[in-house]
Amino acid sequence: GEAFKRLYPEVVNVYNEIKKANYKDLCCLLQRIESIAIQGYVCKYLSKYHPDIPIFTLHDCLVTTEENLELVKRIMGQCIEDFIGYRPHTKTKEWKEESVNIDEKAA
Repeated sequence: GEAFKRLYPEVVNVYNEIKKANYKDLCCLLQRIESIAIQGYVCKYLSKYHPDIPIFTLHDCLVTTEENLELVKRIMGQCIEDFIGYRPHTKTKEWKEESVNIDEKAA
């Protein structure tokens, strides 16, 4: 709230200007940039230099096997840094079979 406004008035001004225009366009643009970063840079690199690694995209996430996790994470960070100019914060999450219940989702 107020503390953020005092610390970062320029950011608040930009945010308010975007909201005045059509902020939904910004959301679409950010989603497109995210898609280009993941598919156009990370997946393209992995496909070219590590075609044996299984990868699947899920929105802004990459899904791979546990043994490839650190390599994919390192490549993801580097490719996105090359694209946008800085290395993003990434986190990993273990995907367990019990965390996806297809029967519940279909109901």
